[in-house]
Amino acid sequence: MSFELLVQFSKFCDKYDCTALVKPWVGGWIHRHIDHLLEPGYENFLWIAWAFGRDDIFENLTWHLAME
Repeated sequence: MSFELLVQFSKFCDKYDCTALVKPWVGGWIHRHIDHLLEPGYENFLWIAWAFGRDDIFENLTWHLAME
């Protein structure tokens, strides 16, 4: 899944309250893009992490964004 599609999908899942249904697959989708977490253009990773309850990624990214 492309990063752009993942962003849109996370918004869809949040809007329709179905994030729990896709949680078993989220790790694999996120893993494909995790190496780009701190690169410009991937700021929406913050939303993805929040929407899917990935506190580890959310806290890491929030810390890095606050320090820059």
